Amino acid sequence: MDYLPMGELTIPIIGGDQVLDNADYADAIPINMLAVIRDIKGNPGYLISHDGLTQTHTGHGVDRGALFNERWGRSFRVSGENLIEIVGGAVVVIGDIPGADRVRMAYGFNSIMIVASGSTYRYDGTTLTLMTDPDFGAPIDVIWIDQYYLFTDGENLYHTDIGDETSINPLKFATSELSPDKTKAVGRTQDNLLIAINRYTTEYFVDQANENFAFTRINQKAVNCGIVSTGGWIEIGGRVYMLGGAKGEPVTFKLLGAGQAETAATDYIERIINSYSEAELSTAYLEGRSRARDQLVYIQLTNHTLLYNVFVANKFGPQYAWSELRSGEDAWRACNGVYDTNLGQWIYGDKLWTTIGKLDDTLASHYGDSVTSQFQTALITMESVSVSDLELNVVSGYGEDTALFVSTTQNGSYHGAEWTKYIAMALMYNYRYIVRRVGYVRKQIGFKFRSLNKSKINVSGLKVTHDGG
Repeated sequence: MDYLPMGELTIPIIGGDQVLDNADYADAIPINMLAVIRDIKGNPGYLISHDGLTQTHTGHGVDRGALFNERWGRSFRVSGENLIEIVGGAVVVIGDIPGADRVRMAYGFNSIMIVASGSTYRYDGTTLTLMTDPDFGAPIDVIWIDQYYLFTDGENLYHTDIGDETSINPLKFATSELSPDKTKAVGRTQDNLLIAINRYTTEYFVDQANENFAFTRINQKAVNCGIVSTGGWIEIGGRVYMLGGAKGEPVTFKLLGAGQAETAATDYIERIINSYSEAELSTAYLEGRSRARDQLVYIQLTNHTLLYNVFVANKFGPQYAWSELRSGEDAWRACNGVYDTNLGQWIYGDKLWTTIGKLDDTLASHYGDSVTSQFQTALITMESVSVSDLELNVVSGYGEDTALFVSTTQNGSYHGAEWTKYIAMALMYNYRYIVRRVGYVRKQIGFKFRSLNKSKINVSGLKVTHDGG
């Protein structure tokens, strides 16, 4: 039997382990925290609380979608059954958008188009108008590309004329023909290609100003991967991320490459995604946000909000890139985030209430409510030793007094009693988080830390002192 020499052991805190009820290992992802890659005292990174939420406005209902019109410099939302504009600290009602579903929005030089509950609305900056031309049909998605508004109704692709945004020429229709699966969404890539994303396939088109339908399919760029919902894709950092898969595959989180798609989800993330039926996933959607050098993808599911850090995934692999966001015991309540350049803030609506708020990097709370923060370590082999103490490298002094609970597991499944100690104390910048007399380890040990906090938590390395057995 090999014994550890007496001394100290440094345990990474980015990337934890757990054992599930089926006796399989799985990731233990952080809750309401995300990894940041930066060398801190010899550690490759640290965990910090996700930005909190502070109310800025009150809407007119549950948030259904948002758009910041860069050309006009104006911020719009569909809140309840109203199209509203955020003007400074005020909310201005523009008109009615009946329904309860999540809307799709796009803008061009002179207008905004809104697709909601199978109807199309145009706002020209002054008047909101329902489009009555029957050839608009019952669209599910809309984009602006090359001076056209382009729509899909799930079967067809069609667009407006350059000189007339209020009618559809019945000759300007096409279909995505790689396979007979339904078209779920349309989009414009960063290199200005039309992308038609179907349930199991993705096709690209280029504008060649054809007489009828202006776009021509690029056959060699087609990919056998699609999405499960209209909002189930996003392009961020020049790369397309999808919630979906190919025919015959379970739904997962994919990254499109050159003619192929690779899985970016871990086994544990796939377990969460596939706990939902296809019908339940039909309302899921992705959001994106840039934060310093990090690019973040949010997967908004009915009961989960999953966060994927693109930079961390590229640096260390997807197993370290995932977190989960919660408001109380529910999914993260924020939705439909847009960066408002007038306010210099990321502004979000609310899935349940009329609240409109901003991401606030000075706190962790959600509209004044404490959040549960949690992270776990990997299981570390420490056979037949006694752990005298552990020390977590923390940042203290910048918020209110915050307690952190720690427990241990020796099988990855069940955790023992918790120790309670403050992780941060107001104005105590040199405070140290040390727990003593942790106990005897027979074979292996892992640590779980959790807090109910309003202030931000910042932790890096974990150092364990033991007797060597």
